[in-house]
Amino acid sequence: MKKQFGVIGLGKFGTAVALSLESLGYPVLAIDYDETAIDAIKDKVSFAEIVDATNPEALEETGIKNCDTVIIAVGDVESSVLIALVLEELGINHIIAKANSQIHGRVLRKIGVKEVVT
Repeated sequence: MKKQFGVIGLGKFGTAVALSLESLGYPVLAIDYDETAIDAIKDKVSFAEIVDATNPEALEETGIKNCDTVIIAVGDVESSVLIALVLEELGINHIIAKANSQIHGRVLRKIGVKEVVT
């Protein structure tokens, strides 16, 4: 069975990650709160959802629990931390997140993020 990936945040980094994974043949669930970002990628990935990923119920409804790995590519520190916490509480075992600073990375690791990219 192929691994499934979730990518939350479709700025330059998140979009590049989502498109790269999809081009390697992995199903990708791309999530962003911005309709324009979703419109730009929806025909290039398996699934694309307009969602506020800091909302636990809305995030769970996307089917994120079916993903083996979720990448948090959100630039805002507060949102990034909240999303990581929500994913951890939903039982996502492998979370990778982009951090804006060393302290941001430390916080993410403390709440269960397995890999931090700075």
